Amino acid sequence: MDNLDSSLKFNLYKHNNTYTFIQLNKEIKNEVFNYLINYLTYPENVKGKLKVYGFTRVNSDKLFPTKMISQPIQVYAPINDSDFDVVYATLESGHTFRIGFGENKVTTVNQGRWSMPKIEFWKADYESIGINKKSIVQNKVGGQIEKFNSRFLVISVLFITGTILAGYLTYQTESFVSVVKTSSFGLFFWIMLEYEQLRVKSAYIMLFGISSFLAFWGYHLSFETEHDIWVRSTKMSLIFLILYKILRYFYLLLFNREPDFDRSASLIEDRVYSFLLLIGTVLCSMFI
Repeated sequence: MDNLDSSLKFNLYKHNNTYTFIQLNKEIKNEVFNYLINYLTYPENVKGKLKVYGFTRVNSDKLFPTKMISQPIQVYAPINDSDFDVVYATLESGHTFRIGFGENKVTTVNQGRWSMPKIEFWKADYESIGINKKSIVQNKVGGQIEKFNSRFLVISVLFITGTILAGYLTYQTESFVSVVKTSSFGLFFWIMLEYEQLRVKSAYIMLFGISSFLAFWGYHLSFETEHDIWVRSTKMSLIFLILYKILRYFYLLLFNREPDFDRSASLIEDRVYSFLLLIGTVLCSMFI
């Protein structure tokens, strides 16, 4: 849902209690449309598979040949699909493409059957549903934030206590560098695992606080070990959180949706965002 435009409207029409027609008020990207059809075919909390057909036009040269742009297509999940991660797209000519999610891999399959409904559903009354992204985010992470709070309390106490105690016991020994590495990379990976929670202000502030503690500790160590690269790594988590705020702001401004932070992200803008966030964190840690 994060990939959908906030101004998008879904008009729902019922026909003889047998069919439900959903009409969008504007065109969306083929990649997003495919996910929507797949989601409607396998809805949450509903047993079995629904028969869903979607009709749109080709607008993505990432999935289809450029010569096909603007041609109408019928999108649906194949009957024997057991992985729930693929849709078929059929042209009016019957030429059919198999589109897998993840890598958006497209292959040609046997001829399909084009079957545009002949029911004039738009003449009936309808219910219009909009997208409330704020509510979506709250529902998505609301149930998780309580678990995060409990998790944070336990981990942060162990982390701070362990870092101070281990640092004190190993200071000016060969084992001290191992303590710095463990604390720096341990916190960094923990924050990356909590990425979805960063949208929640309270969670962000808590993680920012513990990252500031580690960066402050590293700052004081730097006076004695100015050229130690591992001491500089204590700033990684703090820099990651600062870059997250900056890059997310511009991403929302450009694409009007939340970025997907994942190495297997299907959209190029998400891959660029993830790359800049990670590489920017590493470089800033080493040179600032």
